[in-house]
Amino acid sequence: MSIKPILFEDGVLKMIDQRLLPTEEVWLDYRDYNAVAEAIKTMVVRGAPAIGVAAAFGAALAFLAARFLFRDAVQRRFARQLGAINRGIERDGVYYLFLMRLIPAFPFFVINLVMGLTPMRTRTYFLVSLVGMIPGNLLFVNAGVQLGRVHQLRDFLSPALIGSLVAIGVFPLAVKKSVDFWRRRHRAV
Repeated sequence: MSIKPILFEDGVLKMIDQRLLPTEEVWLDYRDYNAVAEAIKTMVVRGAPAIGVAAAFGAALAFLAARFLFRDAVQRRFARQLGAINRGIERDGVYYLFLMRLIPAFPFFVINLVMGLTPMRTRTYFLVSLVGMIPGNLLFVNAGVQLGRVHQLRDFLSPALIGSLVAIGVFPLAVKKSVDFWRRRHRAV
C-alpha cells in the first residue's frame, strides 16, 4: 500500500501532515501560497520530492492570484510597454522561467507574481517551475540534513557540510557560466 503525500483536487492542494505519521493520517487543505510556504516551514511536508511539488503548487497558487487579481488591469494600463514582454514570454518564456528557477537572481515570490501577469499558461508555469526548482531543493535539503548532524562546534568543519554549502554557492554560478557558454557557441554557429 502506498500513500500519496500530496493531492490536487477541485482547486485545493491537499497534503498529508507528515508530522503525525505513522500514528495518524490527517489531510490538510491549502488554498494559497502563504499557507503552502508555512506547511513547508513547519515540516507538514518533508523530503526533497514532496517539498519540490508543494513549492511548485505554492508558486502556481501565487501565479494564479496575480493573474486573477491584477493581470487584466496591468495589461490594460501598460499595454504598450508590455507588448514586447508578452511576445518574448510567448516565444521564450519557458526558457526564461527555467533559468530564473535555476539562478535565484530574483526572489521566487516576485517571479510568481510577475509571471502571473503574462500570457504564460498555468500548466506550463507549474511544470517548468517544478523541474527548475529540483536542483535547488536537493541542494537545500542536503544542506539541512548536514546541518542537522552538527552537534559540536567542530562539526561545522565536516567535509560533507562544507561541500554542501559550497555547492549551494557554486551551483548558480555554474548554471550561469553554462548558459553563457551555450549562447556564445550558438551565436558562432
